[in-house]
Amino acid sequence: SDDLPINVSREMLQQSRILDIIRRKLVRKALDMIRSVMKRSDDALAEAEEQQASEDSGGKLAKKPSTQYITLWKEFGKGLKYGVLEDESNAHRIAKLFRFRSSATNLDDENDFTSLDQYIDRMKPGQEHIYYHGGENLEQVKRSPFLEKLTARGYEVLYLTEAVDEQAIERLKEHDGTKFMAASKDNFKLNDKDEKSEKERMRIANKAFRPLKNFIKEHMADRVSIAKLSMRLTES
Repeated sequence: SDDLPINVSREMLQQSRILDIIRRKLVRKALDMIRSVMKRSDDALAEAEEQQASEDSGGKLAKKPSTQYITLWKEFGKGLKYGVLEDESNAHRIAKLFRFRSSATNLDDENDFTSLDQYIDRMKPGQEHIYYHGGENLEQVKRSPFLEKLTARGYEVLYLTEAVDEQAIERLKEHDGTKFMAASKDNFKLNDKDEKSEKERMRIANKAFRPLKNFIKEHMADRVSIAKLSMRLTES
């Protein structure tokens, strides 16, 4: 306290080394407290699922209880996401606290969320990216044609429904060494095995549809700028 400035001004608050140290320590303390709540809630949920498994053969709760951390996340989760944008030094610590709905969670259960760590634990062998897709609401994201190939092949996709979600993901770039990839990006990739299979399918399809593509280019050039095949869709 002896090192604190006696005269306080806006400029002093911005430049004071001591106040900066206090701020950083307070942020770390707050993150530790939130992490403690998260761990207690995760342990309680795991215990409830274990008890459910011992009582019947299903082994999975029909609906997850609203834990203390999920209640906290629903109230303050958006603020934590903005924390990633504003506090680069703690961005990856904050990301550990994130919760998302995804193609692997029960959308009928308002308490069913996944963390980034849980997503990584469920990744397919050889999967190199955390896939995500954004939209205005869960139903819109779930029905997006961009997800058809991913979900058909068993890949989990994070559903981002708040404006800050994609900004936070793009700022993070990766989580524990696993990069994020938007399902809508042109450079979209699967794991090596599935990518090789897709390239072979595309080669065969290009050969089969070459006459049609040439017809479109020759007779519809004034209305169609480019004609190319896509393997993104499976149902649409």
